[in-house]
Amino acid sequence: MKLRWPFQILLLCFLVLLFFYPTLRAEVCLVDDQVVLTDLFNSGLSSLKDIFLPQGEKGGYYRPFIGLSYYLDKVVWDLDVRSMHLDNILMHLINVLLLFCIMRLVIRNKEGIHGYLPLLAAVVFALHPIVTESVNWISGRTDLMAGNFVLASAVLLLMYRSSRLKRYLVAAIAAIVLGLFSKEASFGMIIATCFLLSAKNIRTDGIEEDGILLGNDSKSPYRISGLPFMLFVFAIITIEVLYVGNYWFALIGCVFYFVALLTVRREGKVMIRFNPKTMLLFLGCSSIMIAVYFALRRIAFKSDVGKIGQTLKLIFLDINYSISVFLGASGFYIKKFIFPLPLNFFILEVDPLYDMAGIFLLLFCLRLLTRLNLSAAFFIAGVCMFLPALPFAFGTIAWTGYAERYIYISTAFWIVSAVMYLDAHLQWQPLTTKVAVVAVTTLTLFLGWQSYARNLIWQKNVNLLKDTVAQSPKSKILREMYMYAFYLAGDIGEAKRQYAVANSLHSLNYDGIADLVMAGILTTEGKLDEALVLYEKAVKNSNDSSGVAIKRVIQHLTIMVGKEKNQNQQRILAAKLKSYKDTLSNLSNDPFVLYTLGQNALAAHDNQAALGYFIRANSAFAIHNPYKAFSAKLIDHLKQQ
Repeated sequence: MKLRWPFQILLLCFLVLLFFYPTLRAEVCLVDDQVVLTDLFNSGLSSLKDIFLPQGEKGGYYRPFIGLSYYLDKVVWDLDVRSMHLDNILMHLINVLLLFCIMRLVIRNKEGIHGYLPLLAAVVFALHPIVTESVNWISGRTDLMAGNFVLASAVLLLMYRSSRLKRYLVAAIAAIVLGLFSKEASFGMIIATCFLLSAKNIRTDGIEEDGILLGNDSKSPYRISGLPFMLFVFAIITIEVLYVGNYWFALIGCVFYFVALLTVRREGKVMIRFNPKTMLLFLGCSSIMIAVYFALRRIAFKSDVGKIGQTLKLIFLDINYSISVFLGASGFYIKKFIFPLPLNFFILEVDPLYDMAGIFLLLFCLRLLTRLNLSAAFFIAGVCMFLPALPFAFGTIAWTGYAERYIYISTAFWIVSAVMYLDAHLQWQPLTTKVAVVAVTTLTLFLGWQSYARNLIWQKNVNLLKDTVAQSPKSKILREMYMYAFYLAGDIGEAKRQYAVANSLHSLNYDGIADLVMAGILTTEGKLDEALVLYEKAVKNSNDSSGVAIKRVIQHLTIMVGKEKNQNQQRILAAKLKSYKDTLSNLSNDPFVLYTLGQNALAAHDNQAALGYFIRANSAFAIHNPYKAFSAKLIDHLKQQ
């Protein structure tokens, strides 16, 4: 009995909700998620203008749709963690269904085994272990949301290819630009669209619709374009790179290989189906929408954060090294798609041998360009989607140089490519069909088991960080977060042990998490003086720029002033307290911080200082924020005294 497509969709929904159900019970991840929730809890309801045009002094990521999603979480769910995790699961489910739609558009023959190929592709994507990080991590919804728009644009592009209606092409471009408001990786789809528009269609009998034979081109008298030649070029490049270390030669070798492919005579064959009018329309619309995106970003942020400029300097400082980094990252990501284990949340560096995999991937993509059918175009599109993440490998922008979530969208495209290729080249005889059913069942069970097990690890911070520390035991920042996880779990003894391990490790950057947590532990043990030393150490080592550390030391000094019996010592502590409050007020333009400082000053009967804080807070609050009215009333009250 054939399972009709509406029931296939229901099955996909069931599988996604079943295997990702543990995600609903996951704790708030200590990486980014806790900071995001704290900021949202402490802030008022922002207007759309504040979300899309925050008017910040410096900015790195411009992702207003993510801010909009958090805003809706606050309004609808009151930032309920389970509901926010559910949002991520549903975004992933939408991407699974979009991939299902893509496969139904590219698989023309819906009879027999062909009719189940869209279901197969969607199941593999739904349960692929590489997607677990994006789904379980609330902050990872950037990839999920960008995937919603990018995969929707792919559906629209396929509809345009079949109907030639311009409205589908314009809608596809609009979807890409909307994806940019979720994550910058969507820029890769602009390049990918050129290949998807230019690719030739393919029928399930292995013949392209314009009469071009797929495969090894066995009738051609020239064998230079075959796989052996590609392997020969790869071997030469690999030997040179391993023994000389010049990656410029790798690029030159790839250019030579591509030129050799182009010079092979292919009588009566067209390499790429290129429509100048379509491409001009696409490039024109894309340019306008991208210009609007950058204009909004420039209005939102007056300047870029220093990390972006630092990364660009590193790239151009040593081009040869940069090429090796990009090739290594590319090879690493394609390996992660084929065999994602072991999964790792924190990846700072990869094996240099992945450079060789990157060279092979580059040669393979060039070979695909010379026979650009739709399957090849989807594979190249997958590569395009992780290109914007390659600069992250320098470790200066994000907290980790490499991440599994960076190929979330690429995985969807590569699965489409692989299933299309198998459909076009396998002869679906009864024996082949039986073998395929067994293989698909085994693959589904393996993927589901690995993803479900990973989802269970993500439930607890202690378990997630234990797994991460085991793979990167020398990372100080990981040890500090591991210590914090034990502290939150109530295991003070293990938290102290991890603090000692963290202090024994070297790090170029001072984070301060461990000292702040240890100071909190000492405070609960009544060792206030020892705790103060650590709090002040955190402030000093952060060059007085850590708002968190200063807030903690203010809270701690407030406690100490209240408990101190010696008047001289109390005056010394009070002077320190006032100094740190002044530092915080000068450091932060956050109206809530200023409002809190005003309340503290009122409690200390320092009305003059309180008045200053409330005036600054009032001018910083948005017009419709209720705290603006509260601070105005307090200002009037203090002025009347």
